[in-house]
Amino acid sequence: MSNLSHDIPVVDRHCTSYGPGHRVHFVHARKSWENGDSVDVLASVRRGGLIRLESHHDVVECWHHDTRRLAAALRRTGGFARWNSRRHALAVPIEPGRNSLFNLADPADAEGCDRAVSRGATSRRGPVRGQ
Repeated sequence: MSNLSHDIPVVDRHCTSYGPGHRVHFVHARKSWENGDSVDVLASVRRGGLIRLESHHDVVECWHHDTRRLAAALRRTGGFARWNSRRHALAVPIEPGRNSLFNLADPADAEGCDRAVSRGATSRRGPVRGQ
């Protein structure tokens, strides 16, 4: 296992989803850096939550529920990031050895945020635990 670490961005309490394009679960974060499947990309934020990832070999369009936070992270790096397509994880460098990690989704799989944050509330996926 590498010495690379990921910071999971500050949680938006208006969304409780760990689904594609939403919050990063710690298991997802751990698995995203277990192997060397990531590639360097130039990432940019588009309208409607779309994220464009350009590598030497491919251009991929993804979706994220909080493009404002992702755009702020990308401004610090001029758009440079590392993309793990297998884990749908975009790592944006903070400093050497540390990254902010974002869970991206295929635009076809984009779903709105689960907004229930109080204990005992329910979402379309079932019971939601408050935070």
